[in-house]
Amino acid sequence: SDASRNFEFLAMAWKGGQPWMQQPRPAMQPQIRPPNVGGGAAAAWNQQRPWGAPGGGGAQQARPALVVGKGGPAAVAAPQGPETYNVVTNGNDGEEVVIKTLVGQYHESGNNHGRKVYKKVVETSQAETVDVFMYFWDQRDGPAFEGWWFGNKVGGTQVWSHNASKDMAPPAAGWKIPWDGAVRATLAVAKKAASPQIEAQGAVKAASSEIVAVSNAAKNALQQAKAAAGGYLSMDGLKQAEALLQPQLTALAESMKKLTEAQRGTTPEALRQITQLRTALQTLMSGINVELGKVRASKGKAEQAERDKAADERDLAVFMEVLPEATQKANAAEDAVEKAVITSEMILAGGDDLEEVKEAVAATEQAMQDAQKAMGEARIFLNAKQASARRFESEKVKAKAATDLGQLQSQLQEAQNKLNPLKNVRQDFVQRQAAKKIVEEILEKLSPAEVDVDRAEEATALLKDQGTNKDVMQQAMTAVTKASDHINQVMRFIESKKNSSVGKAKEELLKLEERARGSQTRLTEFKNSQREATERLGLEGLLKEASDKLQAVAQAVSKAADAEGPWLMGVEELPLEETVAAVKACEAAATAANTATSIARMFIATKLVEAKRFTADLSTEATTKLKAFQADLETHTKKLTQLKKNTSDRKTGMTMREAEHEIKKAEELSAKVAEVGAVLLDDEKLGEMSSEALKKASEETIKAEQVASKHLADARKFLTARQIEAKAKDASSDVSAELIKCETRLRTAQTEMAKYKKAASTVDQRLAAKKACEDAAAKLDAVGEKLEKLKEMSEALENPPEKTEGSKEGNEGEEKAAKESQEKALQKNVRAAEQCAADVQASLKAASRFVEMQTRSQTASKDIETMKPRIDELQEKLDATVAAMRERSEKAVLATIRSESEGRVQEVGESIKKLVEAEKPFLADAKDLPADQVPEALAALEAAVTAANSAVSGAKTLVGVKKLAARRLSEASKKTAEEQLKEVAEKLEEHAKVLAETKKNMNDRKMEVVKREVVAKFEEAEKKVQEAEEATATLTSFDKPAEEEKTEGEGEGEKAEGEKAEKKVAPPPADEMKAACEKAGSAQQDARNIVTAAQKLLLARQKDAKLANPSSSLVTEISELLEKFTKMVAALDKQKAALRDQEHRFVAQRLQKDASEKLEELEKKHESVLELASPLASDDGAMAAVVFLGYVVDCLKAYMKAESKTPKDLFAELSAGKEGVTEAALIAKMKTLEEKAPEDMMLSEEQIKTAFKHLAGKEAEVVVEDNFLNEFTSRYLCVAAVTMTDGMVIKGGKTVRKIEVNEVLKGLAEPEKEQNLGLMRVHVKAEKDDKEGYITVAGNQGSKYLDSYTPYVAMQKSVEQAVKELTEACKDVTKYLDTKAEELKAVRGGPLADTKAELLKLKPRVTKVQSSYTDLKKKIAQADKKITQVMEEEKKKRIEAADKKAAAAMIEEVVQMVSSAEESVGKSTPVAEGLISSLGGDQENPLAAMDSAEKDLTSAHESLEAAMNKIREQMDSMKNQPAKGAYAEAKNSLVKLKVKVGAMESKCKKLVSGLKTARSNLTSQAEEAILNAFQKHAKAQSVKPDDLFKELAAGADAIPADAFRDYLNKIPDSGLKESQLDMAMGRFTAGLTKLSLLEQLQEFQRCVKEIAMTSSLEVKDGKTLRKLAKDDLLEVLEVGKTEGSTSLTRYRCRAISDGKEGWVTSIGNQGTGFLEKAAKPFFCCEVESPLHSAFESSSPEVKKVQPGDVLEVLEGPQKEDPPETLRLQGKASKDGKAGFVTLKDMAGNDNFVIEKLLVCKQSIAITTTFNIADGKAHRKLDVGEALEVLEGPQEDSSRGLNRVRAKAKKDGTEGWVTVQGNQGTAYAEESDKHYVCKKAVPLESKMATGSVLVRQIEEGEAFEAVDAPKAEKRDGIQRVRGRTLADGSEGWFSITGKSFVPWSSTYKCMQATTLNDGLELKEAKTVRKLEVGEVLEALQAPVKEPTAGLLRVRVRAKKDGACGFATIKGNQGTVILKSILNAEPSPSKETPAAAPAKK
Repeated sequence: SDASRNFEFLAMAWKGGQPWMQQPRPAMQPQIRPPNVGGGAAAAWNQQRPWGAPGGGGAQQARPALVVGKGGPAAVAAPQGPETYNVVTNGNDGEEVVIKTLVGQYHESGNNHGRKVYKKVVETSQAETVDVFMYFWDQRDGPAFEGWWFGNKVGGTQVWSHNASKDMAPPAAGWKIPWDGAVRATLAVAKKAASPQIEAQGAVKAASSEIVAVSNAAKNALQQAKAAAGGYLSMDGLKQAEALLQPQLTALAESMKKLTEAQRGTTPEALRQITQLRTALQTLMSGINVELGKVRASKGKAEQAERDKAADERDLAVFMEVLPEATQKANAAEDAVEKAVITSEMILAGGDDLEEVKEAVAATEQAMQDAQKAMGEARIFLNAKQASARRFESEKVKAKAATDLGQLQSQLQEAQNKLNPLKNVRQDFVQRQAAKKIVEEILEKLSPAEVDVDRAEEATALLKDQGTNKDVMQQAMTAVTKASDHINQVMRFIESKKNSSVGKAKEELLKLEERARGSQTRLTEFKNSQREATERLGLEGLLKEASDKLQAVAQAVSKAADAEGPWLMGVEELPLEETVAAVKACEAAATAANTATSIARMFIATKLVEAKRFTADLSTEATTKLKAFQADLETHTKKLTQLKKNTSDRKTGMTMREAEHEIKKAEELSAKVAEVGAVLLDDEKLGEMSSEALKKASEETIKAEQVASKHLADARKFLTARQIEAKAKDASSDVSAELIKCETRLRTAQTEMAKYKKAASTVDQRLAAKKACEDAAAKLDAVGEKLEKLKEMSEALENPPEKTEGSKEGNEGEEKAAKESQEKALQKNVRAAEQCAADVQASLKAASRFVEMQTRSQTASKDIETMKPRIDELQEKLDATVAAMRERSEKAVLATIRSESEGRVQEVGESIKKLVEAEKPFLADAKDLPADQVPEALAALEAAVTAANSAVSGAKTLVGVKKLAARRLSEASKKTAEEQLKEVAEKLEEHAKVLAETKKNMNDRKMEVVKREVVAKFEEAEKKVQEAEEATATLTSFDKPAEEEKTEGEGEGEKAEGEKAEKKVAPPPADEMKAACEKAGSAQQDARNIVTAAQKLLLARQKDAKLANPSSSLVTEISELLEKFTKMVAALDKQKAALRDQEHRFVAQRLQKDASEKLEELEKKHESVLELASPLASDDGAMAAVVFLGYVVDCLKAYMKAESKTPKDLFAELSAGKEGVTEAALIAKMKTLEEKAPEDMMLSEEQIKTAFKHLAGKEAEVVVEDNFLNEFTSRYLCVAAVTMTDGMVIKGGKTVRKIEVNEVLKGLAEPEKEQNLGLMRVHVKAEKDDKEGYITVAGNQGSKYLDSYTPYVAMQKSVEQAVKELTEACKDVTKYLDTKAEELKAVRGGPLADTKAELLKLKPRVTKVQSSYTDLKKKIAQADKKITQVMEEEKKKRIEAADKKAAAAMIEEVVQMVSSAEESVGKSTPVAEGLISSLGGDQENPLAAMDSAEKDLTSAHESLEAAMNKIREQMDSMKNQPAKGAYAEAKNSLVKLKVKVGAMESKCKKLVSGLKTARSNLTSQAEEAILNAFQKHAKAQSVKPDDLFKELAAGADAIPADAFRDYLNKIPDSGLKESQLDMAMGRFTAGLTKLSLLEQLQEFQRCVKEIAMTSSLEVKDGKTLRKLAKDDLLEVLEVGKTEGSTSLTRYRCRAISDGKEGWVTSIGNQGTGFLEKAAKPFFCCEVESPLHSAFESSSPEVKKVQPGDVLEVLEGPQKEDPPETLRLQGKASKDGKAGFVTLKDMAGNDNFVIEKLLVCKQSIAITTTFNIADGKAHRKLDVGEALEVLEGPQEDSSRGLNRVRAKAKKDGTEGWVTVQGNQGTAYAEESDKHYVCKKAVPLESKMATGSVLVRQIEEGEAFEAVDAPKAEKRDGIQRVRGRTLADGSEGWFSITGKSFVPWSSTYKCMQATTLNDGLELKEAKTVRKLEVGEVLEALQAPVKEPTAGLLRVRVRAKKDGACGFATIKGNQGTVILKSILNAEPSPSKETPAAAPAKK
């Protein structure tokens, strides 16, 4: 409603704080205005305002309501006046709801409060109909409400805006929105003035003319200013542009001002025109302002550029003064670091010598400190210079300084990085040593494991070489498993070591772990290879099996197709027999094919699942091939399905024909039955016929009916089978309908036959009726007979046989048996009678049913009715007989009950009698009953009581059962039975009373007997306890002497105590003590057993007595006896304790004695060991003398052996004919043997003297002959037990005895080899017992039995053996003591506790022995060590002397080599440094000077290398030398020399590298110079590249280097030197090809930033031709010239894309680059493509561009207008492939033409001849197959067929085909959807041309359309004009897909290949091998090698300039050389004289 919208607007006015445009329009709240009731009421109203007036304190205020006085409302409507106001907004808030509501035109609409009211004019088309008023309100409602308002009505409560102005007219500004909010500055109210329309139009015209003139002038000025500004880099141009633009801006502002004045008061039309002019002016002013801003901004930049240039020059000069010193300091620091690094190698050279390592570490640390100091100085200097450089004014120089100094800082940082590892050299060395040990340990395990891995690799490789078989596979798997286990063990070992390692060790472990992991990875690969091989083997078998199954399917389907042959000849209906046979054959073939298909499908599906478990590649391969098989299988399945469908259709027709045949035959047989049986339906004829005739007719009818019924059944079965088949899924409903009709006809025939069958069957019914009556009578007679028999049996029950009377003395048992027999006979008779009654009743019922059934029969019902009364009579007799029989039966039951009850009563009486007999032993006269008979008598009594109880209970139970049985009898019999049973029950009660009384008396008697039994047991136990006490007393008697002695000796003093103690210690004999203990123990055990048994008996009797009579005296007496038994048990326990104490005492005494004996024995053995080892542990030097003497003897023996002398000869030599050998002679001889003797046999003179004294004796001065010769006697020491035999040969020899370890044997002969076993044996004599024999020295498995004897070694062995035995004895004694102490651990007191303490006291004595022999071993070890040290010191002295001599020789040779090399370096270094610094500028031929300097440096470096190798060689030879001494000093000297040589080597390398860099720079400068001169001359002469090439090449494929040099020499004023030509021409040794020439003479630039191309060189004079976009390619036509006024580099260029020429700025004066070097553009052909003569693709073709052809770009690329082509969707008739083809090419030529062809509609055979019978079928034609008619059609009149001779488009098969069958079926029809291909066209997968290629449609192939042709609109293709490098052909080509790709003359080698000297591979020779990554320059375009057809290209290697041919791509598509696009052109061309760009 209107009111709701007003509220909504008012709410928007109230809402503040958020932009209204973003808020939905809320619902406004209406406000009620109170009536005007005076000031008080108004104040009250103010207080209750809901949204707060000024007096109410609210945040918002409501507009007060209109005050109504007495005269009515104050606002009176006035007629509309002429005043009109416009409310507008000057801001962007025009879309706000409130602003849109207020903005508009307001007309005068009345007065209010002395001011006019204005109402908004609302257009009728507007949807909103809200009234808006602008009115004034005075202060009657308060000052806050005074002012102008906008509201929905005058004085209304809904307002939008308020202005506090009190003016008479609405104020122009100051309006608040909302009314109590902020002032909205954009809202304005203005009065509309009425101005004449004519004046407005005139003013507008005048303003328009002036403005157009001013605008044109401004536009021209703007264009001139842009041209003058150019690149906004020229100061003059910028000033000129500013002068042009500033006046125009002023003129435009003036015009804008005039236009503003002109729009005031104008008409709407004029206002529209003014608005357009204003917009145009604003756009123009904006453009001028923008351009003027650019100019002014660029002006400042240009001034700044000039200042920057001056600063650049100034700062660069300062920086260049600083840079050399900084470089020198950085190099010095780097050299110091290099020296420290080389010094650090001394640490590794030190090996394990700690002293040498310390020295090396100290030297390294010193060198490191020096280097660090140099580094610090260099860093301080560089930091200071960097800080100075930051204060440079020039940003360029500042950047250069930052870069250069930053590089030096980086150089220092790299050096610091090298130096940092040296800070922890000592720690690193220690860690390296630890790491080395760990690495060696791990390598011992890892290396064999890696060998296993290599073997596994070899075994796995055999799988590839020899193929996969079971044996090879098993070997490979075994090898891999073994290697895996080995590697895993190593990995676990590494892991265990890694957990405890840090630093270097951990790093080495990680490396080894990675190495081991590499082996694991290899093993994983081997496993994968094995798995792949296994899977490959399985895959091959799988695919073969799948292929076989698919082949079987194909053969089966083919056979099924062949089975269709009879129907494919065009004969549509075959004879039924042939049809059946053919259908069966088709079904059999189809079934076989279906089975094969199912098997194959299931097999392939299963194998597809299995294939997923293969490896990825094999899985993909298997899946692909199996899916291909699956696709082929589906194809066969489709064919099979069609065959089955055809067979099914044919079978349906055959079925209907068979059904019709069967039905007709059935109907004929049914008619025959009707004919024969018609007489049976005629009653008149039937009555006249005789029985024979009737019977004959009946038989004939039945016979005919049987024949017909059989056929009907067969026919019905046939129909049923066919109906079942018809219910299949694919069966036709028509077949079912037809079969139902056939079935109806069968039922009709069946019904007809049924009538005659029934008539034939009634003939026998009459005969059957009489027979039925006779049968019924016979049945009733039989019932009567049975009833009579039942009566006899009933009477027999009434008179049972009487009992036979026997004699009184007869056996009661026999009487009882007879009675039972009589009862059984009676029961048997009763059951027989009941059975007979049941049989009679059943027979009667059967006869009754038979009669009833016959009664229902119409033929015999009357005769049968007479039988019913007789049946009733028989039933009554039967009932009476049964009742009488029941009565007799109950009497028999009563007799049975009576007899059984009496029998039970008699049994109870007998049991009572037996109870009395059992009670007799317990009567008063039986007190003397023996105790042992009491249990038996008690058991008999209890058994009798139990039996009596059982008899009474059983009798009572029988009475109860019989009472229940009596209830089923008749009432009279029941009463009789109950009376009899009552009498029996009374008798039983009497017997029960007797039994109870007997039981009561029996308990008292039983207690007496039990009492006697208990007393007897107690007495027996008491006796046994007494016997045990006596035995224990005997045992304790062993201690009486001691006790008595103790008593007697109390007053006798110490003597008595000593004797007592002595007697205590003496234990009794062990055997006697053992026997006494066993006897006492046995007696105690017997007594305890008796007591325990008696206690159990008493407890049992006590329990029985308490149950019988708890208060009886027996219970008390038994309790008293039990207490006595308890005392007996206590006595036994005391005896047991005494026995135990006695045993413990005995054991304790034995333990102490044994321990003491063992310890004494140990101490004696200890003393003997000390005595034996005393010589070894003594300090008198005796053993040292023995050792020294041994060394002397060994040395002399070696001499004797060498000289072939005997000991006697030696003695004679040394004694010189005297009595003995003197000390001096022995010393002299030993001195002569020093050089030849081994190092470990060298002795000092003092040691020889000591040996002499020991040999001669302390006092003797010479060694006599016997003593001398005795030392040279061979002796052996047995080190392992061995047997001594009597002969040399072991086999057959006898054992002399066994030789024990450490025995000494005297050799009687030298050891010899035993011939049989090859063992060394020796003839010896044992010194122990002088036994002689032969002993094996060592076994064949390495076991050693004899060792050379020396006194010292023999003594050591003996002591070792004795110490070992002593150690074992100590262990045994300690173990004995510990074991016994552990056994006694639980003992807390008694003799054993004392013994435990005594044993513990013995342990210190054992410990003392252990400590003693431990000290002995230490003394022996110290003595041995002392001797060894003495020998080692002497040995060391001699070795040091030899080492010193050898080391001095090594050092001298190295020093000479280093000195010579140092001299060479000193000579060659200054020359090289000078050449590097000056780049050979001071040389006439710098290249020759550099070569000479490099040669000298190389020679010096070779000398240094020789010296270094020698140093390394010498250091390597010292690796195994001692870490101290002469070699260590020599090693230190070598390390220092190595450091020195390394520093010189490093310097030489740097200088050689510097010379190479200088030569390269010189060569580049020379190349640049000659190419600049060459290019400049060619452009100056306007020489075309093609013409120049022809001139210089002289018909060759390249310009010879000599010709090119001659040409360069002829260039006038080129300024080229011969040295420059020499250096530069090396690049062109192979000549200059045309491709290279083109690249050298043509220069191309690429636009990198948008820039204008102008018409002239000067920017201000030229016009903009076009704007160059980024990446536009330009050919430079004129060398850049310098513009005089702006110093800008400009080029005259041609745009490659459109051919436009103009001038372009290359680099701005601020350094902004607009162009960059670009390579000459080429394209290479990938796919054969046409080259057209014009831009249009449809233009004539110039030639076919072949793959590999290279075209230089002349113009383009340009986009051609998109062509429209017709595309056709369809499928190829040849193979059914579907897709899209193009009907016409772009030139309008037809690719396909429509042609009338025959299309096969149904499967039909194509035969060899016209006559079906004579020919054979070629094959079966598929539905949809296209045929080309060759002849016909012709009609086969004999068969009614139309046939044609045709050719199948699918495979070209020709033959005869039936077009129409003999039933009119069309097998082939003409088609209008087939096209024939006129030329090869691609078949593509999608509508878009160029989509994925399916295959190529060949010429003449048929194509079937599936849709109408459709037009395809494509994007325009890119066209390029190019020229082939091969023959110069020019034309346009299209860049589509991969037909052409960009090409560059720079190649990169992607795969290693060879560089050949010729194109043809067969004849070419290899230049060298090209490595991967090498960069090559193409000298010619690629060409195809004639024999192999490979693309090859002639290239030059950038690496060494080698030229030759290389293959681009292999014959399998492998990319060998790859063209590198966007390669940097070289050399650079920054200046006009630069060389042309190269790719």
